[in-house]
Amino acid sequence: MPVYNHYYPDGNNQINTGESARLLAVSGPTIPVAVGVTPALADLLEKEGRAPPAAIAGRALIDTGASLCMIDESVIGALGIPPFGYQNVAGATGASNQATYPASLSFPGTPIPNITFTDFIGGPLTQLGILALIGRNVLAQFVLVYNGPGGHVSLSF
Repeated sequence: MPVYNHYYPDGNNQINTGESARLLAVSGPTIPVAVGVTPALADLLEKEGRAPPAAIAGRALIDTGASLCMIDESVIGALGIPPFGYQNVAGATGASNQATYPASLSFPGTPIPNITFTDFIGGPLTQLGILALIGRNVLAQFVLVYNGPGGHVSLSF
């Protein structure tokens, strides 16, 4: 079973320190991510003689409180991803009916395989310094270990 470990080194580039534990607690569990169009949309664009847009890279926050994944609205717009459907979404601030979008996630520099879904929700995430939230619909495929005292996160799949 492949494993991806993400460490939060302290100022001296050391792990398993109080500072690395604090960094994990402050930033939350993040992983590198690239958001792109789905293979089906890329094929359609190529058949129309248009090049698919390049994936947009950044960080994703692992969010065990989110039932679905979310992608930043600006990324959806930049990639030209059309809405696919609607989903009722409830959170701490209330409930609403949100458009869903098909997208593909890759995880550069990790052994994590690409993931394609049709039910990503759009939302304002860049203000948090992230491109995506990884919710339970994706986490259901992984074993997640959040090692607070050690200052690292492990995903196996």
